[in-house]
Parts: sequence; structure tokens; C-alpha cells
Amino acid sequence: MECDVRGKLEAILAEQVSRLLASGSKSAKDIECAMSTLREENLMPDQIERSLCTELKLVCSQKYDEALRTSTRLNGLGWSEGHIKDHMRRFLKEKIDATTAVLRHSSKPS
Repeated sequence: MECDVRGKLEAILAEQVSRLLASGSKSAKDIECAMSTLREENLMPDQIERSLCTELKLVCSQKYDEALRTSTRLNGLGWSEGHIKDHMRRFLKEKIDATTAVLRHSSKPS
């Protein structure tokens, strides 16, 4: 199954920015400051996509010393598919939550 992670993250970011501007809760300068902060904190869509790839490679290479009955991977020596999915969902949610927090709280200093 193929998924355009970066494209979806870009769409989410664009929608959030659009809503903040439309509601008047953030100015264009505030958004500019937020984007700079997002880049610095590795929270832009391309950066998140890269960190997801890195994390997935890491968790897929995790190996237990002894086989576990509950593991569905690597003859019981690796994280199960379900565990990997749950971990990656949490990882992505943390990135999206951090992005949202930066957008909500960033403002251009006077």
C-alpha cells in the first residue's frame, strides 16, 4: 500500500495555516515566524517524512534476544506488526501535535 505522507502532511499544514489566517487569530508575520520555527524544530512535512523513515527503519531492526510467541516478525525475534503500527502512529501523532502547538503559539516579536 502506497501513501503520500509528505503530501498529506503538506495538506494538513496548509489547512491549519489557512484557518489561522482566515480566523484572524494569526497574521502573515506570525505564520512566517511559525514556519521558521517549524523548520528549526524539524517539523516541516519533508523533515517529518524523513524522521518517519528513519524511525521505521530503526523499529524494524529491533530484535529480541529470545523469540516471543506474540511476535509476528523475524521468527518471533522482532517487534510484531501491530506493535510497529502502534508505535509509528504515536510517533506521527507527536509530530503533528508539535506542529500544531508551534502554529498556535508562534508570533512575530514586536
